[in-house]
Amino acid sequence: MNANDFSNLEALSRAMAQKTYLVKKQKKLSEALNELTQEEIRLASILKKETADYEKMERLSLTSLIVMISRDYEEKKNKEYNEMRMAEYKYQELMGRIENLQDDLAKTGAELSTLNDVETEYKKLLDAKLSWAEEQNIKAISDFESRLHTLRRELKEADEAISACHDLISSLESALDSLSSAKSWGLYDMVGGGLISSLAKHDHLDTAEETLKDASEKARKLSMELKDLTEFPEIESLNIDSFSRTFDIFFDNIFSDFAIQSQIDESRERVISNATDADDLLEKLTSHREEICKKIEALTEERNTYLIDYC
Repeated sequence: MNANDFSNLEALSRAMAQKTYLVKKQKKLSEALNELTQEEIRLASILKKETADYEKMERLSLTSLIVMISRDYEEKKNKEYNEMRMAEYKYQELMGRIENLQDDLAKTGAELSTLNDVETEYKKLLDAKLSWAEEQNIKAISDFESRLHTLRRELKEADEAISACHDLISSLESALDSLSSAKSWGLYDMVGGGLISSLAKHDHLDTAEETLKDASEKARKLSMELKDLTEFPEIESLNIDSFSRTFDIFFDNIFSDFAIQSQIDESRERVISNATDADDLLEKLTSHREEICKKIEALTEERNTYLIDYC
């Protein structure tokens, strides 16, 4: 064992940091999936009830007498239909989130499987290195390695948070584009644009709905990644969970109010506000990552200098 073997140990240390991160991620994903599975049972029950209520109203429409004496029949029927559609939407949106979590769990498990032996290899080489250091009377080497391992783990967590933040910003930009197009066609539709403008407006609203769903999921993933950054206190003031809650507010009215022009304007303002917060967060995360890299570089140089002095 000599100083030339340190590069291999560093590679194993990075792999260990990756494995530590993945194990924590797998645990969080499993917990989140369990919560959504319970929610799926609840929403499935609601959907079943709302569907039954609407089908009951449909059957009533076959009875002309009831239709004649119920002046508000169509209003009630539309209400039941909208409630059924909302239940369908929430259920489908939840199932999409469950599917995404299942995919993430599968990918995390697959990546973990490639690191099965890394802990054994790392410990073996580290023990050999520590023995060599002891022989060379380099007692402080274990402290260097411990501190470097912690910093590499923090760097991995920062990288994952930055990646998740980029994904959220991309989704928000797509949502804003769709909402802006819907607004333009909506204004044209209001001044008598006709069938084509109405169809175009709703086409862009459908696209906006999908991009907002995607942004909501990206926000939840970002929130999960940020919980790992215990050494990054700036995130507390940003209230990251507000991202996903804001989108959930949109979805509550997606089939009734979302097509109204004023609601499009409100949605655009909220997306712009969230995009601004996401940009600010990305800047802070990037700065945080740079600080970690500086610490790793400085500590590595200090360790190498220390080892060279005792080689």
